Amino acid sequence: MDSTNEKQNKNLEIIKSILNIEESAQDKFSIQFTVNELGVVDVSMDWPDTAENQGMVDAISTLLFSIDKNQIQELIMQGLSESSQEANLSALINKVISRWAEYESSHKAQPCVKPKDVLRK
Repeated sequence: MDSTNEKQNKNLEIIKSILNIEESAQDKFSIQFTVNELGVVDVSMDWPDTAENQGMVDAISTLLFSIDKNQIQELIMQGLSESSQEANLSALINKVISRWAEYESSHKAQPCVKPKDVLRK
C-alpha cells in the first residue's frame, strides 16, 4: 500500500473514532451544517472543554481537513444509507445522492477558487 493510501486510511480511522466516541457531549467537537429551502447555509460548532488537548486539536483538524475529501464522503454515504433504512426515506435520499453525484461530476475539473478571481488587480 502506498503512503497516500496509508495516510487516507489513517485519516479515515481518526474520523471514525471521532464520530464513534462514547464520551459525554462536552468531550466532543461537533460541526453542524444546516440549509434552508433558499439555499442559505448555516455552520455552527460546539467546542469541547478538552479542545486545547493536543489529541483533540489533531482530531478536530483532521475532521475539518477531511470535510471536502473522499474519507468523509464515505462516512456521509454510510450515514445516508443508514438513515434511509431507519426513516424510510430511500427515495428522497436517492434523489439527494444523484444530485450530489451530478455536482461532483460537473465541478470536479474546476477549482473551488478560480485563480483569476484571486489574482485580479
